[in-house]
Amino acid sequence: MPDRADGYPDPSVFALRCSALHGWLVLVWLCLRLTACHLTRRGTLPDFVPHKDPLVRTAWSLFRWHRLRIVGARHCPDKGPALFVANHHGLDDPALLWPAIHLASKERFIPRFLMRDDFFRGFPWDWLPLSLNTLCERCGAVLITRGQTSPTQLRQALQAMRSGEACVLFPSGTRSRTGVWLEYRPGEIEAPGSPAALAAVGARVAGLSALPVVPAGITRHPVSGGVTVTFGEPMAIEARTDPAGLARKNAVLCAAIGELVEVHAVHLTAALLWTMSVHGRNRLNTHRLVHSVTDWVASNARAVVHPELWREPEAASLRACQYFVRQRCVGLAGNEIILRRERTDVCPPWTTAYRKINPVRYWTNQILHLKGLDQWAVTWATGP
Repeated sequence: MPDRADGYPDPSVFALRCSALHGWLVLVWLCLRLTACHLTRRGTLPDFVPHKDPLVRTAWSLFRWHRLRIVGARHCPDKGPALFVANHHGLDDPALLWPAIHLASKERFIPRFLMRDDFFRGFPWDWLPLSLNTLCERCGAVLITRGQTSPTQLRQALQAMRSGEACVLFPSGTRSRTGVWLEYRPGEIEAPGSPAALAAVGARVAGLSALPVVPAGITRHPVSGGVTVTFGEPMAIEARTDPAGLARKNAVLCAAIGELVEVHAVHLTAALLWTMSVHGRNRLNTHRLVHSVTDWVASNARAVVHPELWREPEAASLRACQYFVRQRCVGLAGNEIILRRERTDVCPPWTTAYRKINPVRYWTNQILHLKGLDQWAVTWATGP
């Protein structure tokens, strides 16, 4: 499998498997077969997984996998079953995490995602004869009922782990609306369907003493449009773990996922702007912005940092500043950044419009959990 010069698995390998035309023809053919079976209720529903190579060629174009970067591939297990857990911010997270896991495992894993069985209900295309939930299921998804997951629904996932395959779970159970790295629904962190509980049951079903759970972080860059998937060190979940132990393991897993956010210049610039807003400051010199970002990168050597902050921190900081200018959150007067408080002070409702209403707060929320960030932001945003 070809790698980039920096050693990361390269998703563009999928573009070499077959022509785009071949991939689209295979996809259309499978969808027509699926629709026919669904309408006539005859025959066996087609399985999409055996047609992986042409389908991933189509997905490479459809989901723009060329913008994907994979970090920490060495943490993916090289044998046996595994469970992957990640943050969840966008509708296309599964479509981005799938190639990352597949390539990081050297194409050993074809991951199966646990997916809400009513996810596409109410979408504009819900009237189509081709059920998108069924389509996802034929692509390997495991459909479950949120809050009422039954052992029967988990049977496919457990069978996959028994066979040495990988499953993927978003432990928060929902997409983050506010940008917070893991935004839970009330009570779900200790629910029976938690990642630690699923891993423990999976280990027992597979006849193992423990099952590796691999944390992953999906970070988006609003300026470059790139997406980074970072894998952390796997955690072994013992097959025989009491409920209190499972709750502790879940908390540790959540903390591990939080450490995998890839900090970029938009994150740090947003944190400074938000701190200025909270402390009543209206102006920040662009030179001070650059120095503050450079200081954070130098003092957080263990953090996952976007490569551009190492190569060109000044240019990255200025591009981030221009991003917030385009979002009408700040104005520029020479070398002075001027807050527009009608944008930065607003407290948006917890809906999908949160990011659009206050992008400064949205991007700040993604890194608020990082150690020492608040002290750093106050020092640079309010100092002389």
